[in-house]
Amino acid sequence: MNLDGFTEYLRIKRGLSEKTSEAYISDINQFLKFSKGDINNSAIDCYIAECLKTKKGRTINRFISALSNLSEWMKLIGEKCDFGSPDRLKTDRRLPKFISCDRLQAIFDFPVKTKIDYRNMLIFLFIYSTGVRVSEAADIKLSNLHMEEEFVLIAGKGNKERAVPFSRNIKSFLDEYIKIHRPAILKSAHSDHLFTGRNGQLTRQMIWLIIRSVGSKLGIENVYPHLLRHSYATALILGGANLRIVEALLGHKNLETTTIYTHIPGTFLVDEFKRCHPREK
Repeated sequence: MNLDGFTEYLRIKRGLSEKTSEAYISDINQFLKFSKGDINNSAIDCYIAECLKTKKGRTINRFISALSNLSEWMKLIGEKCDFGSPDRLKTDRRLPKFISCDRLQAIFDFPVKTKIDYRNMLIFLFIYSTGVRVSEAADIKLSNLHMEEEFVLIAGKGNKERAVPFSRNIKSFLDEYIKIHRPAILKSAHSDHLFTGRNGQLTRQMIWLIIRSVGSKLGIENVYPHLLRHSYATALILGGANLRIVEALLGHKNLETTTIYTHIPGTFLVDEFKRCHPREK
């Protein structure tokens, strides 16, 4: 089955990210390999039963979402569609991991010896300080930065644009990077993007590796971009930010997604109780 048109449907018609589209295509291809090209309810049920032996519920639910999109695309192009989308599996909501603000303060002691060190430090600090997704960070262009107003315009999922503020510290780091280090990295190459290598825009995979490398040098193992995003959201919640504000800053489609960040460490709850309860004052 030729899925070229399906890829275009996911990216343009549905407005899904490149990463999500690739995952859906991969899921469908794995299913087609299992079913030897057959797409019907019986083959789908057998495949899900097989997946339940080794795959997590979230992975299976992603396949079900991919299948639903495939069905809609086939109907759109007039293809015969003899299958329906099974019900999604119920899965436990995982509490997101996060790094405490105290541990992340180590970024200010990051050894900056070269222009690449400076760029890498800034990428780590920028993602933690804005909570942007790694794909969003990779796509930021210089024209998206509003330095005087101290915010960046982010094109999020579904190409929905949002304004994300950054601190004066970040502004200072950005200013030095853009004026001094970025031109030195690019040399004669040209790019409209903020974060670059010598050949132009950094990919999300490159940024992922940079985050891992910086974290390792700071003594924080197994750091990845989304962990910094979780840490950003958690810091906002602990600081008393309204859930609606956090929802807007993260670019979530609905508040339910944001409520997962209402997990609060027990020590914080104790401290807040002592601070707020009249019998403790």
